[in-house]
Amino acid sequence: MVRIVRGVRAHLLGRARLTLGLWLAAAFAGALALAWVVVAPEGWRQGTSVPLLIDVLVVGMCVSGWLVHRRLSGSWLRERNVANSIEQEVGMAPGVLRGSLELARTLPPGVSSGLADQAAQDALGQLGGEHRDLAGRMTREVGRWMRRGGLSLTVMMPLVAVLTFAAPGRSLMAWAGLARPFELMAGPTLPALVVTPGTVEVLRGSDVTMEVSAPGRTTVTVHWQAAGDVALRETIDLDGDRGTFILRSVTARTEYWVQAPDGAMSPRYELQPVDPLLVSDLIVRVAFPPYTGRSPEEYGVVVPPLEVPVGSVFSFEGRASRPLLSAGLERLEAEVEAVDAQTTEAPVEAAEFSVNGRGFEGQWMPRLSGLYEWRFVGVEGEPAEILPPPLGLTMVPDSDPSISVLLPGQDTLLPVSLRQPLILEASDDYGLDHLTLVVYRVTAFGDRMTPVEQPMTVGGTRGALLRPVIDLTSWELLPGDTIRYFARAVDNAPIPNVSETREYVLRPPTAADLRREAQERLDDAARGVEQLANRAEERAAETEELERELSSQLDPQSRDPRDETEDRLDFDQQEEIREALEAQAELLAAIDSLEMEMAELNRDLEATRLADPDLQEEIRELQRLMDELAPESLEERLSELTERVDEMNAADADRALEELAADQEALRDRLQEAIEQFEQAALEQDFRATAAEAEELAQQEQALADAMKEGDSPEMRAEQQEALEARAQDLNESLDSLQERLAEAGEEQAREAVEQAQNQGQQAQQSMSEAAQQARNGEPQEASETAQKAAEAMRQMSQQLQQGQHQMAQQDMEAAREALEQTA
Repeated sequence: MVRIVRGVRAHLLGRARLTLGLWLAAAFAGALALAWVVVAPEGWRQGTSVPLLIDVLVVGMCVSGWLVHRRLSGSWLRERNVANSIEQEVGMAPGVLRGSLELARTLPPGVSSGLADQAAQDALGQLGGEHRDLAGRMTREVGRWMRRGGLSLTVMMPLVAVLTFAAPGRSLMAWAGLARPFELMAGPTLPALVVTPGTVEVLRGSDVTMEVSAPGRTTVTVHWQAAGDVALRETIDLDGDRGTFILRSVTARTEYWVQAPDGAMSPRYELQPVDPLLVSDLIVRVAFPPYTGRSPEEYGVVVPPLEVPVGSVFSFEGRASRPLLSAGLERLEAEVEAVDAQTTEAPVEAAEFSVNGRGFEGQWMPRLSGLYEWRFVGVEGEPAEILPPPLGLTMVPDSDPSISVLLPGQDTLLPVSLRQPLILEASDDYGLDHLTLVVYRVTAFGDRMTPVEQPMTVGGTRGALLRPVIDLTSWELLPGDTIRYFARAVDNAPIPNVSETREYVLRPPTAADLRREAQERLDDAARGVEQLANRAEERAAETEELERELSSQLDPQSRDPRDETEDRLDFDQQEEIREALEAQAELLAAIDSLEMEMAELNRDLEATRLADPDLQEEIRELQRLMDELAPESLEERLSELTERVDEMNAADADRALEELAADQEALRDRLQEAIEQFEQAALEQDFRATAAEAEELAQQEQALADAMKEGDSPEMRAEQQEALEARAQDLNESLDSLQERLAEAGEEQAREAVEQAQNQGQQAQQSMSEAAQQARNGEPQEASETAQKAAEAMRQMSQQLQQGQHQMAQQDMEAAREALEQTA
């Protein structure tokens, strides 16, 4: 029976121990969950006591469990409580089991052992079953606590598992802190102080900014001491563990350090003031290329923006405030980038100077325009603090010379004299070396002959105005030849620049061209004679007026016999008489000039071998007429009168003016007569020129008709035919003008002849138009026949004009003969 009670007691003790283990396990899991909740995201902060408190709580629960275990073993599981529980469970009378146990151990005196054994057997008979069943009430109490412990553990273990999987890093930090609570309770170790810029050299007199990094502090104290001065300090507030302090005007070696409230101290640093690197002396010399003729220039530290010709050489010389490692010039980065954007390879434009201690010198020939920045580096690699202003350069390349032909300035006909005057204008930015006139002939077949060059030296001048003459009188020009020419200018640069004008064309005149030019010059001469006649009439009127004024001075009724000064001419009168004489002399000079123009026209006609005796005889007759109008004797008398004006009295002046007025009236009348002769000569020459143009056009049309028979190049033949048609139209306009002149001159028969010729010309134009269309349509034979008709019509028109001109000349001769007979 004792064994059964002991077994029940052992059973209850085991259940109690299991229940205590479940509760301790649940408490430990709760401690883990509590640590996970209270730990910071970054882990336990240094100095916290929470992990220790949790550990103390866990240890306290363990101690409590041990105390509970002791209590259970010593009081709750005593034999009396276990016996009572068994008695209640099996329905045994209270005290029976306990008494039997006591009798089994010790029989009191006077108690029968048999009765005691019997009683024990009876009690033992009621104790059948398992130990957990016999415990009864106590088994139920232990089971109740065990279920509660198991439930708590069931709740806490999944929670810990969830927290572990949700944030394994946080879980590890939280639970690792529980293993070292005393280490976490120790105060935090703050990072060291970081101070910049440390030990450095600074510009003397400049401010130095110190930056302090002091994590975990709110303030720090900056200490500094300049050489020969007391130590100073200042406390500064930190913003986000960082602070700034400015040490003003460092002029001497200064030691500084930083100290934190927690006793941390930075190393001691030193500020060493140095003088700034700067250029104390600079000389820039510019030598220009010799051909520019510019003298060298010299500048100091401040160099203004310069425009220099390409090839200029810069010389540099100067000194710095400290020894130099290198010195030079470099284009600004913006300038280099601009060149890079335009070219694939930007030339590196820089100048390197040689250095010797504090001095530097060098030479440089820039190539590119731009802004150049000075570069000076000290021996310790420090750049210069103060630099001269950047050097602005504009490189001016030697421009090409300019040259132009002012006269004639266009393609034109070669004068009948075969001498073409030119006016050339040339200029260069620094100087011209020479000009060259190049002339060559192109034959009618397109062959280019050897050019002839005519050099002209200009002596290095920057501008020149030259008047060369293209003289072709010795050239054997053939019909269809053209003259081409251009002018070339070369400057005096080391590598000469050359410019040329475009090529101009001179077309040698045909016989028709020569006749037309002669007619135009005769027309100009006729207009000149008319202008001279008008001037002569004006001068005669002025002279008569002046004569009347002097005559009134000589009137006896208005004179004072006692005043001898009235016979003298005053200054104004002398000047008026002198002006009248000079005006007459100018008029005679103009007549001489017109005579020379006629002589020049005759020489030009002879030079071109234009066989026209009638025209040349008419021009000689006009020369004789001009010579008679202005004889040398009249010019000499005018000169003599002009010299005597100062000595003339009123009477002498009156007689001189009277003679001058008579001469002017006579000259006017003779000029009026000369106008008719000049106009008649121009009219006859117009007749000859128009007839020559018609003949020339007929010959060209005949040549084109023969070429059309071959049937080649129909488009070109059509264009040639259209060109001849355009010339025929121009000829028709010339005929209109000739008819008007003949009508004004009263040459009715000649006008009718021109009208008939014009009808022939219109028929020729119509045939030319048809021939051009036929050629374009690919009908060469028909086009040739039509062009032949046009050529025949043009020949008839030329013959008609020649007949009309001959008839008009005969009529003029008869009229002149009749006039002579009447005057005889």
